[in-house]
Amino acid sequence: MYRNRKLVRAIKKFFRQFRRKSSSTVKKQSLWLLRTFIVTKKRKNWANSGFVLPTVAMVSLVVVLLTIAIMFRSFERSNNASNVRVNQAVLNAATPAIDRARAKIDKLFSDPTLPRSTPSDNSLYNAFIKDLGKYTFGDETPLEVRYNLDGGSIDQKDDKPLEERETIKSAWRFPVDTDNNGKYDTFTLYGVYFRSPTRGNDGKFNRVRSPLDARTPPMDDGSLGGQCSAARGTSFSLIGDSGWYKSGANIKKSFFVYATNVPIDSKQIQVENLKNTDFEAYKGNKGFSALEFQQDQERVPLNNNAVVYEDDLEIAPGGGLDIMVGFLLIVTY
Repeated sequence: MYRNRKLVRAIKKFFRQFRRKSSSTVKKQSLWLLRTFIVTKKRKNWANSGFVLPTVAMVSLVVVLLTIAIMFRSFERSNNASNVRVNQAVLNAATPAIDRARAKIDKLFSDPTLPRSTPSDNSLYNAFIKDLGKYTFGDETPLEVRYNLDGGSIDQKDDKPLEERETIKSAWRFPVDTDNNGKYDTFTLYGVYFRSPTRGNDGKFNRVRSPLDARTPPMDDGSLGGQCSAARGTSFSLIGDSGWYKSGANIKKSFFVYATNVPIDSKQIQVENLKNTDFEAYKGNKGFSALEFQQDQERVPLNNNAVVYEDDLEIAPGGGLDIMVGFLLIVTY
């Protein structure tokens, strides 16, 4: 009986120790598994957070830059459209100056003060300034254009030959209303230029063309090719100092018209003492336009219709010979 008790106690002690060891081992294994799971989970979150943040930042930056680019493009297109409208309005305001200059050139060639022969540059200019009021419309103001030819001070005297003068008076200005509100806000300036530089004995010009001269000689019909029958045998050569160029059997002269619009500002209104009821400072976007117009006047020389004979011509029956002499004026643009 005593031995059985000892055996029972030994068995109980063994199981008690076994439970202690097994529980500690289970706890250790559980803690290890839990710790491993937590560490692995944290690493996975860190990897995801490191990928999402740069992606979101990059997408946000692209969206912001794209929005700014679209806004700047819209502002640029708006400014371009505004400038186009302003340029069109200014161009339309400068176009009437070309019509006025054409009317003055036509009137010039019908001026009775011109010589019956081919008029020279000096004759044309004198017809302009001799009675300048005849060539000035009611709303226009005559202007004097100056340019320094020799590099010194500008000589305003008119005692030199026309080709050497540094001032011309064949220019005008008139006010226009570009916004149609009843007040003038812009001045249109235009001038007629037709003189040519003088030539030396070698036939070459003594100086380069200045802003007071016609920019180029007349247009050569030969540049049109073989489609134009008048282009055959066309060549240009200046006829003396008259300013006219020989083109085939005819003679030509180029007339240039330059027109521009200048906005009126408040300072100009005060300096020129313009009426506030009629003038105002230009409002809105300021535009500047310049137009160049070339008109070639062409004439058939009188010697094309002349008859020359030395007692080798006889008209029968007698009664004399009557020759009608005239000239043909051709205008080309």
